[in-house]
This record gives sequence, structure tokens and C-alpha cells, in this order.
Amino acid sequence: AAKAAEEDGAPPPDEAGEDDEEEEEEEDSDEEGDSDEEGEGEEDIEDILAADPSRPRSRTLRELQVEIARLRHERDQIWSISQDVVPYGLINVKCGQARAVLIARVEARIDAMLGVIAMRASRAFADALKGWGEVDKQLRIVPGNTEELDAVKRYIAGIEAETAELQAKQMYAEKCVWVLESFQHVTSQEDCTLTWKARSLPAQVLASIEDHEYRLEEDRKRFEGALDKQRELFMTTLEGLQSRTKDACKLGDYEAIEETWVTIEALHNDLQAAETEMRLINSREKIFKMRESVFPQLLSTLKQFEPFFQLWETANDFTVNYPAWMLGPFADIDAEELEEKVVTSMKTFKRLERQLSKDRDSDGARQVAGKMFS
Repeated sequence: AAKAAEEDGAPPPDEAGEDDEEEEEEEDSDEEGDSDEEGEGEEDIEDILAADPSRPRSRTLRELQVEIARLRHERDQIWSISQDVVPYGLINVKCGQARAVLIARVEARIDAMLGVIAMRASRAFADALKGWGEVDKQLRIVPGNTEELDAVKRYIAGIEAETAELQAKQMYAEKCVWVLESFQHVTSQEDCTLTWKARSLPAQVLASIEDHEYRLEEDRKRFEGALDKQRELFMTTLEGLQSRTKDACKLGDYEAIEETWVTIEALHNDLQAAETEMRLINSREKIFKMRESVFPQLLSTLKQFEPFFQLWETANDFTVNYPAWMLGPFADIDAEELEEKVVTSMKTFKRLERQLSKDRDSDGARQVAGKMFS
């Protein structure tokens, strides 16, 4: 019977059975528990469906494309070569059902691989679309001050690397779509919408960069004019601080230490704010590549004010705590802390008395330092 089958051009029954078994081992089986070979096929499909690049068995797009082409060729071969009926001795064996099962398994594997490619395309398009959206969001920021303007300009300067990465993701997604179209795979409406959105947004974003740079140049001119006005107002502020500092140096009422401290503290806070604004002006000048302005009158005022601030701060602290030291519960007093504070205060008063004796306008403050020391 085997010899007769060979003469008719059909493989012997045993060999045909072996060929069918080999085909089934190559293709994945959706049925569980049939054989060890079918179990391995199922594991391979799960690995493909996962499509995780970090896994060693995850296949590249090219490998999937080649494998799909091979399986489609084998499917076509099964249709063209296999027979519906195979003579076996005196009987004819019907093979149509076995052929249909085998083809169904091949097509299931093909569909699984195409699903993996579609999933990769969708994921890449979604990542690219999200990235382009972030870029567009940054480009729509309208700077409200010089620092925000500088931040936007630095972002645009480094945007090339970011867009290159997004374009690489989009290129990969486009390759996936091309493979799907070459195999006439039908994608979902949601994936089609995502694809067209991802294709249209990059061109819009890249085209808006030039317009944004033009608007930033207009903003730069506007902020430069605002910086000039800021410098002018700052000079007026410095003149007022200089006048207030001269008046503060003449204060010397020993009986009004706490009231004087309120005035001194307010002046101190204003001088600190002026110093902060000076640094802000210098930083903005640096952004615009201008020569940094120097305000020597502020530096000299700070230096002039420092000993008076130390005097009234120490005197106020000593005056506020003195009643608690003298009249408060003895058990509440920390002897070491009290000793340290008193010694430090006395040293400060003595040093300031000597230092302020060089300035005739500060005679009142010098007397306060002397009385506090005594």
C-alpha cells in the first residue's frame, strides 16, 4: 500500500503522519495537554504576545515579519499540496478536517504575531503623541518675567535631542504600520485615530518652534525695557535707604530700646530686600549678556548699618529677657545658657562702644552701648 501510494505521488501513510506531526510541532497549539511539543508552542506565543524587549526571546520587528511570511507560505503550501482524500490500501482516508485544523493553527499564530506588531505600533504612537503634547505645552508657555523667558529659551535650545527621540519612536511605529499593511492586517478604529493624530502633531509642533522663537525675541525686548525701569526704581529706593540709615545712626534713647528696635528691624529687613533685588537685577543682566551693574551705595550702607543693627538687636534681646532672669522662677533659669548670653552680650557692647566712638554722629548709640555694658 505504501509503495502504491508513492507511485500515485502521495507520501506513505506513516510518513504522512510523521509530516503532520512535525507541522504541528512547529505551529502553536491552542489545545492544552496534547503533547510536550504543543506546550512549547504555547509558551512561544505567550512570549511573542508579551513583546517585552527586556525578555531574551522577544522578537524584533524584522524577525516577526520574516516569521509571518514563512507561516503564510506554509499555509498556502498546505492548501495547494494536501489532498482531501488519501488512498490507504483498500480504503480512502479523509484528511480535510486535519488540514483545516492545521491551517487554523497556522493562522492563529499569524494573527498573534500581527497583534504583537499592532500593539507595538499603538504603544509607540501613544508614547510619541504624549511626548509631542508635552513639547507643545512647553512652547505655549508665555513667559511672565526674565527668568521664565530664559527657561523657555534654554528649553528650545535643547529641544532637538528631545524631538529626535520622539521622531525615532514615531519612525518605529510607522515601520510597524507598514508591516501590518503589507500583510493586509485590519487595525481598529481607535488605532487608526491614534495613528493619524500622531502623524499630524509633530509637523504642527516643529512649525510652531520658529514662531515661538520670534515671539521670544519680542519678549526679550520687552523685558530689557522692564529691566531698565527696574534699575531706575532701585536707585530711588537706595537713596531712601541711605537717608533712613543716616537717621538710624543718630538714635540713642536708652529709655526706648524696644521702640528703637522696631525701627531698626524694619530698616534691616528693607536693606536685606534691597540686597536680594540687587542680585536679581544682576542675574537678569547676565541672562541678557549685559555688564552687571554695581551699586556701591548699597554696599556702603550695609556696612555702615551693621554695628547699629548689632547694638539694638543685642540691647533689645537683653532688655526683653532681663525681667525673667531677675524676677522669674529660679528653677526655670538655665545657668549655662544665661552665662553664655550675658558674657556674649557684654563683649558685644564693649566692642561696639569702642567702634562707635570714632563717629561723632553716633554718640547716642555709643552711650547706649556703654550703659548696657555697665
